[in-house]
Parts: sequence; structure tokens; C-alpha cells
Amino acid sequence: MCIQRIGHIFIDALYKSTFYLITYLLTYLLGLFVDYFLNLIETSYRNLDEMFIRTYGLLYEQNADIFIDLFTHLRFDYHVDAALERRQRHRGSTDTSAAENSGDVRRTLDRFFIVLMRRMLTLLSQHSAPPTDQFLYCVSSRIDELRPFGDVPNKLSLQLHRAFNAARAFVGALQTGSDVIATLSKVPERNDLSRLFFQGVVA
Repeated sequence: MCIQRIGHIFIDALYKSTFYLITYLLTYLLGLFVDYFLNLIETSYRNLDEMFIRTYGLLYEQNADIFIDLFTHLRFDYHVDAALERRQRHRGSTDTSAAENSGDVRRTLDRFFIVLMRRMLTLLSQHSAPPTDQFLYCVSSRIDELRPFGDVPNKLSLQLHRAFNAARAFVGALQTGSDVIATLSKVPERNDLSRLFFQGVVA
């Protein structure tokens, strides 16, 4: 009887410590991945910035604000996606319409290429009459027809959209797993199946 009681105490301690260890591991992996993904965005910006400075020099430096805004919005899009995922998970919602209207990297890239085209038109016209706002608006509204950058916007938009969706799904899975384990660890009464499982592990 004494040995059996000690065994139950040991199994209970193992049960609690296992839940704690899994929760800690999932939380740790989540932090590592978030830091890694945001670092990818920062590294991409630095590499692009250095390359453009070497290639275009002063011309790029005078217009670098376009690219700074792009990467600022990409970081914002990621944080919006992460916050939206947390809200949907806690509410148990499967509706993705909100996600499609918030933190969308496709819209961020659309804005970037429109601004870039408008800036290029302004620079190309600096020795003549500057383009009017009406002209710039007209050209911007027809950017899909004019395709001044070819297929680059569509390809880049698709790649980034997939990357952000994959990152969002992975982060959501880690957060959900951590929440589930944390909830199970708080259940006061473990059933016989749980005990048999941990007894099998000990055995």
C-alpha cells in the first residue's frame, strides 16, 4: 500500500512536470520563431538598402522613404496578423474574412508599387512640367493595365502572401498547442486513462 501510494505521488508529479515542460517548450519555440521571422524582414531591408545604395547612390537615398515605409508596413502586417489570430483562436472563430481585410501584405505591396511608379514619373519629369495630381491618379488607377513593372508585383505579392500565411499558421498552431496543454494541466481530476498512460511511461 505504501509503495502504491508513493507510486501515485510520483506519477502525479510526473504528470504535472510533463505538462509544464511541454508548455514551456512550445512557448519557447514560439518566441524563437517570431524573432526569426521578424529578423528575416529586418535582414531583407538591410540587404536591399545596402545594394540600392551601392547601385543608385544619392538617387536612392533621396527616395529611400518609399522602401522604409514598405518594410514598416510589412512588420505591421505581421503583428496585425498575429493579433488577429489570437483573437480568433480565443473566440473559437473560423471566419477568415477579418484576416483578409487586415494586415494584408498584398495591399501593402500594391501601395508600394503605386507610390514607386508615381515617384518615378515625377523624377522623370523633373526637367519639364511636373505631372499633375489628376494624371498621377489616372495612371495609378490603371497600373494593372499598364504593368510598368511587368510580373514582378504579382509574383512578389504571391510569395510574400504565402510566407506570411505560413508563418501565421505555424504561430497559431504553437499558441493553440500551448493553450491546450496549459488548460489540461489545470484539470484537478485526472482520469484513469491518463494515469495508465503515465504509468506506462514510468514502466
